[in-house]
Amino acid sequence: MVDQRLVNYIRARLSRGDSLEQIKYDLISKGWSEEEIKQAVNLLLPREQISRAKTIARIAKIGAVTSSIFGLIRSIFLIIVMSIVLFFLFLSGLPGFIIIPFIAFIIFAIFFFVLEIVRTKRITSVKIAEINFHPAYEQANVVYAGEEIIDYIAGIMRSGRSLYGYEVLGVGKVLAPENAMIITNKRIIFIVVPLPGAEKIIGGTIIPMWQWLLAKKDIESKLKEMISTMPIENIIRSHPKNFWIDYGKIKEIKFGRFSKTIKIIRHDGEKLKYAIREKKDFEKAKAILQKFS
Repeated sequence: MVDQRLVNYIRARLSRGDSLEQIKYDLISKGWSEEEIKQAVNLLLPREQISRAKTIARIAKIGAVTSSIFGLIRSIFLIIVMSIVLFFLFLSGLPGFIIIPFIAFIIFAIFFFVLEIVRTKRITSVKIAEINFHPAYEQANVVYAGEEIIDYIAGIMRSGRSLYGYEVLGVGKVLAPENAMIITNKRIIFIVVPLPGAEKIIGGTIIPMWQWLLAKKDIESKLKEMISTMPIENIIRSHPKNFWIDYGKIKEIKFGRFSKTIKIIRHDGEKLKYAIREKKDFEKAKAILQKFS
């Protein structure tokens, strides 16, 4: 049962104009669990508008489940057909060296059928609509004295192999899920704006890539909310994949001539390349970062 005190607290904060993201952060800091907060929020916002980002995640899950079901049907069909063939081969009295390959094929088909069952179960158990918010993660030297936000860029995506992650039986994670950057007078901060499924790979579909393509407005809206309600250090600590690069550690920043990409080369040799979704954001990032490169 939902604690009414929690419901009243969230309602009061919302009525004062506080953002839901900041309320969640404060409650988690005070010891409330994410599940308790989620239940209370659902009571207050039962008709939450479905964002495009959430729709993308749901479609990816539905598509993966459908594909797995067809895989199960295909495996069952093959097992039945090969079993019938094997039965008639036995009746025909053919030698064993002809029958053995059919037996081996059926064994492999059963093995892959079991794997498909596990894959389907894993995909159906993926939660994509829950509150995608993390408690504060400890990171050293998060606070910089005199730091000010110059601007932000919503809708970025790591280019190259760094985008990809791992997938095990239909479910996986992206290794570099950051989808926005905040530019300050001290550093460039790369963050994961919390969207449903923003880190997940389901059935081979890289959800954050499709959100980058089709849900840039959702990323920007949530990012604006975070910037307006949370100090920089809390934004950085909101996700374990968030990180930053001090300008003093940057050797060079290159900007794509024929593509909306930026490439950051550090003095230690590490290179980071990002694609920016919209041209106006690319031009804005270029105008600002050229001063620091």
